[in-house]
Amino acid sequence: AAQLYRAGATVVLACRSVERGAQAAKDIQRAGGGNSAEYAGCGTLEVEALDLGDLRSVQRFAGALRARHPTVDVLVNNAGMLIRDAYDGPRWTPQGYDITFATNYLGHFLLTALLLPALAAASGPARVVNLSSVKHWVGHEDLAACFQTSMGSDGASLPGAVKD
Repeated sequence: AAQLYRAGATVVLACRSVERGAQAAKDIQRAGGGNSAEYAGCGTLEVEALDLGDLRSVQRFAGALRARHPTVDVLVNNAGMLIRDAYDGPRWTPQGYDITFATNYLGHFLLTALLLPALAAASGPARVVNLSSVKHWVGHEDLAACFQTSMGSDGASLPGAVKD
């Protein structure tokens, strides 16, 4: 985000916590520009609420972003989480998916899909950059458990699922 900002881009920080996002924006501005002659061409920073674990939040964010920015040149999907014993937040999304699966995969997929028209409208080749971590090396997830509340015992109650 800081490098894109210093290069003159409009950077939208989509954050679950707008307060922490605003602090990150201040840190980026302080470290990379503001009134510095070296970075006189700095872009702009915007902070918007986005909870990738809640697909309705993703839909709201994408709609608002496309209304303000009809073109998107670069989309960087850089959010993730891994539930551990110290985590005391929700384990399931409002839509019934495992919070880790929804935040790390479903939210990014939906956001990218909803922003495809804005990416296609870019003046040059647009880019989607998906980042991840090595946390998957320590995980041993039962994929069926990710759908515990939205999949029946026959596996066919998940939207789009096909019963054999």
